[in-house]
Amino acid sequence: MNGNLTLRRMRPGEEGRLWEVLRSAVLKGTAEHYDDAQRKAWAPSKPEISWPARLSVDACFVALLDTLVVGFMAADEHGHIDLAYVLPDMKNSGIGTRLLERIEGEMQLNGVRRLTTDASLVAQPFFERRGWTSGRTETVTRNGQSLRRVKMHKNLT
Repeated sequence: MNGNLTLRRMRPGEEGRLWEVLRSAVLKGTAEHYDDAQRKAWAPSKPEISWPARLSVDACFVALLDTLVVGFMAADEHGHIDLAYVLPDMKNSGIGTRLLERIEGEMQLNGVRRLTTDASLVAQPFFERRGWTSGRTETVTRNGQSLRRVKMHKNLT
């Protein structure tokens, strides 16, 4: 990874840039577990109406490589990580780990003792390698397509 990596809170007006990171991560980075129709349903060309609200949570951090947004992660005040995406070209570069560490630190400062997430089949190993526990697998429907995901949690000390 060449360049200067910084993490900061999301700023108003960045919603579109973050949607593009999500789309790229889903469309290019999840083909091993989800077919084309599922990926397009998960990340359609335009964000859902609830997109800005999903980003307006207690902790939404953006990773920038120089000035390029390369990833982001968002958790609510209860410690539920709803969004965790890194550009596919940046996979295994440590960006996701740095974002997760930042979220974990923020949640601990806020008195949260347990983090949860609904991880995609692609994200599950990432979280497991960082001390998370997998729970039940469930199927959700997005834009007419069924997608499998895993309930996960981590206790903070």
